[in-house]
Amino acid sequence: MSGFLQRIEQLLDHRPVDVARAAAALTHPSYLHQYPDAGGHNQRLEFLGDAVLGLVVAEIMFRRLGEDEGKLTRARSAVVSTSALAGAARRLMLGDLLRMSDAAQRSGDNRRDKVLADAFEAMVALAYEELGLDGARAFVARHLEAEIEAAAEGGAALSNPKSALSEACQERDGKPPEYRLVGRLGPDHDPVHKVVVLWGQEDAVFGEGSGLKAAQMDAAEKAMAQWFGESA
Repeated sequence: MSGFLQRIEQLLDHRPVDVARAAAALTHPSYLHQYPDAGGHNQRLEFLGDAVLGLVVAEIMFRRLGEDEGKLTRARSAVVSTSALAGAARRLMLGDLLRMSDAAQRSGDNRRDKVLADAFEAMVALAYEELGLDGARAFVARHLEAEIEAAAEGGAALSNPKSALSEACQERDGKPPEYRLVGRLGPDHDPVHKVVVLWGQEDAVFGEGSGLKAAQMDAAEKAMAQWFGESA
């Protein structure tokens, strides 16, 4: 385990005082199904990390942006979204570090956005527990710098219906929506694409647009309203 803990130390820029807690931060619950005596898993830390992360990002945006509450909310949501956290986790190669069962690894669980986002939040909690709020702030600022800058500048992620729908679906059951092209009408120089978006047991939602991406955006915006009662 020495290499595993050494990598955690590098991510924190700090040698963990509580080794068991540090190991738990990157231990998926499935690992304990296979190795019951291996210690703890990261769900408790993920719970704490979610709260700490929300506070830290809200504080950053409060100090950087104006008084538009809607903009503050959208910026915070963009940074703490499942897809954004999963992206940061991939940069840190947390999926390769995560301890999980052989079956979960074979299923590719260490590549799923929700699993990776949970691991990142657990690391935020570990930074908080080991180094306090200032340590958690430093960890977030260091590893979410690109996402924070994009959100503060009003990046595209703040108004991307596909990103919003993917986040909402994966937070609900860990599975992203599926888009399918179902039609293409009109002349070649100005076609209209028709797509359907599917997810779980929800009713299919159709969208259309001048390009495939535009059609998917249209379907995603309608699905957010139909499935979650929200606008993207």
